[in-house]
Amino acid sequence: MKIISLKNGASFIRAGRQLTVFSVLSLIVACGGGGEVSPLSDSADSDHSDNPHSHALDGRFSASADGIWPPQPRAVSNVVEMTADSESAEIQKSKMVAARQIAMEDTQVKQALGTNYAQFSTRLPDSKAASTSTSIEFFKYDSNEVVTVDVTNAATIDISRRTADRYQPPESKVEARQAISLAATALQEQGYSDLSALKGTALLAYPTTAEVAASGKQFYAERMLYVTFGPGKGKAPHYRALVNLSRNTVLNSGPIQ
Repeated sequence: MKIISLKNGASFIRAGRQLTVFSVLSLIVACGGGGEVSPLSDSADSDHSDNPHSHALDGRFSASADGIWPPQPRAVSNVVEMTADSESAEIQKSKMVAARQIAMEDTQVKQALGTNYAQFSTRLPDSKAASTSTSIEFFKYDSNEVVTVDVTNAATIDISRRTADRYQPPESKVEARQAISLAATALQEQGYSDLSALKGTALLAYPTTAEVAASGKQFYAERMLYVTFGPGKGKAPHYRALVNLSRNTVLNSGPIQ
């Protein structure tokens, strides 16, 4: 048995067999004497850290001197942290589909919605919240109510209602198409026939400041969409219309002055 000493004071024992070059180099690096064999040691751009696990390859990673640990790639954006309870989009979608199916087959839900309604968002429970229910929002046009159906993991159902003047979800694509069609018909009946070259858009309408001051309500009592027709690409629209989807009527329409 032979004890071999290194120049930095470290030592190892040779036990009756020849050490390979790789073994010696590994021991030298492990004992802190590897500065001369590192191909990155003479790079002016390298980060030198007291932390033996520093990933300072060509400055591409942060070092402990940056106050960031574990090392992170530099100049990287749109980073999304994945937690242990994160679920894939496929699993989340299947859960929402299952919850909607349970809701739509429930007798109480059918009675609450009637036949004239639109379905909006479906929200899974927040993993950090106490709720374990999947919430599905509907707008019932006959009574101008937002109906929320909560489906628990045990497939039990809770139904709540809010009047339209208290809350309304944003417009859906189906509603936007319907409102644009109604507005286009009304404008064409007024003699405005150049709509084919214009792009129609529709958004949920909100009461004016004066209307809010008079009623104290932040939403209309019925389902109202504001429609415009214009060339698009950031240019001002030419025509506008206020459409009431609860009644399928156009309240007013015409050119934008």
